[in-house]
Amino acid sequence: MAWRPYEYLIGGELEFLKGMVRGYAYYLTAGVIRFKLKQNYILSGKVKFEKPFEKIVQDIQSMISEGGGRMGRKDYLKGFNTVQKGELGDFTTGKDDNKYADYFYFEWYSDSNGRVVYEGESGEVEIIEPLVFCFPDDHRDNQQGLMGNFLGGVCASFTEQTKKPMIGIQFPIPEKGGDEDDRSCEVAQNG
Repeated sequence: MAWRPYEYLIGGELEFLKGMVRGYAYYLTAGVIRFKLKQNYILSGKVKFEKPFEKIVQDIQSMISEGGGRMGRKDYLKGFNTVQKGELGDFTTGKDDNKYADYFYFEWYSDSNGRVVYEGESGEVEIIEPLVFCFPDDHRDNQQGLMGNFLGGVCASFTEQTKKPMIGIQFPIPEKGGDEDDRSCEVAQNG
């Protein structure tokens, strides 16, 4: 469950410095989206990302032929804040020392829009200044905490909107060496 703002992206730039990620992305539909995200594991670096020209042309043709694409030009990213503040989730260019993924993966937890994930191709990324990673010992715990806070917010929002409280969400953590496919997520609802 996340925003996945890939369609109509042209490109952008991100700079990692002093515990922050600052930068922007430009969309055909929403214009400039700015980033001001806290983070604690990339000491420095700068990247530029840009969709291949052919994909941008396809997006434009889709907007014209379909009267604005699947959701309509004016509606794509409707409600998406133009200044994204919050915390960085997982990040890799697919070309750097962080081998979280072999493609461009940019996840953040927005104060205004919840979890947001951008997945692109590593070929879209140019590393302007090398990314220097320094993962704290509790890095995975911090990332899981961000996801837990997001899911807690989803439960609270559900409860507020439906007036039916969520009793709990259980995420069993498999024992090391256990069957990875045996994971389950149970959502219990009162009502």
